[in-house]
Amino acid sequence: MLLAELVSNQKVIVGASLAVIGAIIAAVFLWLYFWQRKKAERRGDFYKYKQESKTIWDFMKKNFVFYVFLFGLVMFVTGFVTAIF
Repeated sequence: MLLAELVSNQKVIVGASLAVIGAIIAAVFLWLYFWQRKKAERRGDFYKYKQESKTIWDFMKKNFVFYVFLFGLVMFVTGFVTAIF
């Protein structure tokens, strides 16, 4: 009984830690994503920023912050589900 309780508590701690770290990453990079877009609009680079990417490298440079936000979101959901179940 004690071992099952210890394992259960460990799962909750690990899940909650993942959820908190994922939430921090998601929040920071979501803010950076919107700040980057707003900065491009203010400088007049909005249409240049929205041009079609010619290479995968251009695509990743434009969308890297968004992909890190998605990674943080998935990390948050995974940690939340791990902590609950």
